[in-house]
Amino acid sequence: MSNRNILMACSWGSRLTMSGNGSFFYDQAKLLESRGFFVEMLVADYSFGFRNDVLPDESKAMGSLNCHFIQAKSVVPFFPLLNLKFHGIQLMRKVKRLEIAAPDLIICQSMIELSHLATLLKNHWSCTVVFVEHHSAFTSKGRYHLPVILPNRINQVKKSGIQVFAVSQFLKEELIKFRQLPGVQRVFNPVPSELENRAYKAPDDLGFRFVAIGRFDSNKRIDLIARAFCEFHAGGGKGELLLITGEEGREPLNAVIEANPEAPIDLSFEYGKLGRERVFREIEAAHVVISCSKFETFGMTILESLSLGRPVLSSDSGGPRDLVNETNGVLMDIQSDADLASGMKRIQANYSEFDLEAIKKTTIRRFCIENWIETIQG
Repeated sequence: MSNRNILMACSWGSRLTMSGNGSFFYDQAKLLESRGFFVEMLVADYSFGFRNDVLPDESKAMGSLNCHFIQAKSVVPFFPLLNLKFHGIQLMRKVKRLEIAAPDLIICQSMIELSHLATLLKNHWSCTVVFVEHHSAFTSKGRYHLPVILPNRINQVKKSGIQVFAVSQFLKEELIKFRQLPGVQRVFNPVPSELENRAYKAPDDLGFRFVAIGRFDSNKRIDLIARAFCEFHAGGGKGELLLITGEEGREPLNAVIEANPEAPIDLSFEYGKLGRERVFREIEAAHVVISCSKFETFGMTILESLSLGRPVLSSDSGGPRDLVNETNGVLMDIQSDADLASGMKRIQANYSEFDLEAIKKTTIRRFCIENWIETIQG
């Protein structure tokens, strides 16, 4: 298996997506290469400016991994199914001009944009093709694509003999239909490459520290975390809270702090701007990571936190059910500030029962790239 050629095909809408789902795919390619696979990436570039010469610095140390970029135009929403077919044909014409080694396996991401291209790639190389679809197609695009486009795309690629895997759990009402679609299997994201062999680091001993990382929106509920911590602190809870979120949270979070000046809350509005190493260091400095989403398809921050040996206090929001259990955190229904405040008290009171190094080792063993590729190939 170690000498198999793998082509990983995906789309990126902008340079910013390198810190999102596109970066997961990129990271998985590096992990596979480290295991002896020969891996190339095919990237449909929708940003009209993201080229080989502006890849992240880490690409310089990626060995044999080649990234091929093809310029792509956004699909016009009118008559989308017809447009997707022509879109795939246009992309395939560009692929044929590239020097890509004949793959034994093609792993695709971006179901909406690349579904027809995947079929053409399968016919061109006569090899196995799978889709490993990540979060966005099932959430942010769900209202329109889920009932209209996504089932059609899944059926289309399945008719071509392409297996579909989903990195998702589903709680939201509009996602139930997708959960019931036959022939779609679950797969987990693997542990990021930087964390596989990272040495365990104990939390800072300067006082108990909670940290929460996420966009400032109605789903992530960063404001609820701030209010709950104030309630926790007012009730005698010890420690401090760091919130890493977006600029949108500046005014509402500062208002919470002004109303509760005694609660030690630190704010960072650099979410999406901090490098991954900086985020990992912030997690390592903390004792507990909090996730309070209403729905979470998988939870990469949770996976990263557990991989660093940090217990997680999480809402029962879908994806965390696969990650959080009584040995590595607290999974609970969070409907109010009081709910989360009680969870903070609970996890702090029982913190000595967690084996932090065991959390790290167990997570890395369970979510390794070997299990990921075995699921796909199986």
